[in-house]
Amino acid sequence: KMEALGRLAAGVAHEINNPLAIINEKAGLMQDFLEMSGDFAQNKEKFIGLIHGIFESVNRCRTVTHRLLGFSRRIDVTFEVINLNDTIREVLAFIEKEILYRNIRLELQLKEDLPKVFSDKGQLQQVLLNIINNAVDAVEKGGFIEVQTDIKDEDFVTVSIRDNGPGIPQNILNHIF
Repeated sequence: KMEALGRLAAGVAHEINNPLAIINEKAGLMQDFLEMSGDFAQNKEKFIGLIHGIFESVNRCRTVTHRLLGFSRRIDVTFEVINLNDTIREVLAFIEKEILYRNIRLELQLKEDLPKVFSDKGQLQQVLLNIINNAVDAVEKGGFIEVQTDIKDEDFVTVSIRDNGPGIPQNILNHIF
């Protein structure tokens, strides 16, 4: 749990630092324009564009913190009826930047008529986050990860996560569960 929380915190910090860097850069540029020219009217269009960029970055930060709050509220075990595909999409939203940055091809094959499941959403998110993060760590830049959901039978649904990484070494495989 602590490792998952640590990874989550690192991802959130990275997600928030990017828009904050943009905010800082745009505010600095606005300050430079004012100091150089002293004439706001001359740079009005540039200012409007910079301010728009600041608003977009602030909204990105807001989205990330709202996701984190939603994720952290589920620390207490609470069983509920959940949509497994939506839960997978929520988890992927936390690490999508890393996947894009590493140029990893993510293929989702989520069965659309998947029945809802009765589970603890927070714990399920932690498990999915750990497994998908392991896949991200395992593949090379430009690698491949597939996440698939399906119906096994009338009582079970399945989640399958595959990647084209090197696999788990035999000496570690025995300690996974």
